[in-house]
Amino acid sequence: MVRSEYLFLGHQPGGGADSVRIDQLRSWPTECEYGLDKRDLRNAGWEHPALALKMQRVWGIPILKKSTGLNVIFFRAPNLEEWRRLETGLRIELEKFSSERARRIIETLQPKHLVVIGLEIFRRLDPSATSGLVHNGRRLVEQGEIWGVTAFGIIHLSGARLSGDDLNAIRAYFGERISN
Repeated sequence: MVRSEYLFLGHQPGGGADSVRIDQLRSWPTECEYGLDKRDLRNAGWEHPALALKMQRVWGIPILKKSTGLNVIFFRAPNLEEWRRLETGLRIELEKFSSERARRIIETLQPKHLVVIGLEIFRRLDPSATSGLVHNGRRLVEQGEIWGVTAFGIIHLSGARLSGDDLNAIRAYFGERISN
């Protein structure tokens, strides 16, 4: 979606070769899967919809349906540990290939805001970011700029143990900064 309110940027797709759905290979999706209800997430092949459900709690389904997303690395690995086991030269080449294209896609789509899922990935893309949200002594959100777009890094909503209070604090943080 061109000029969407948000473009969500993940690290890499995760899963194995059997995780690929044929409909994902034919064309761009017509709506952001993060905005699907729980039943439709399962029908779309999401075995563990925790990330989408937590994103819905923070941004709400209407905003997510009008948003888009991609991964900074296009190649699938079951997890970050497996990804890092690739031969270093090959891994760096694949990361550079993907990152350059992700940047071009983001420049073309012109989202109003970029949300990077995972603070470690955000810090790699914008190591100068300093402001953000610390809640109960834990950094939940960082803010900066990536590829010319106002960007936010968020703690990985499904990878970290977050309380309902943490999710409410993240929702309030975005509500104060961005008019929905």
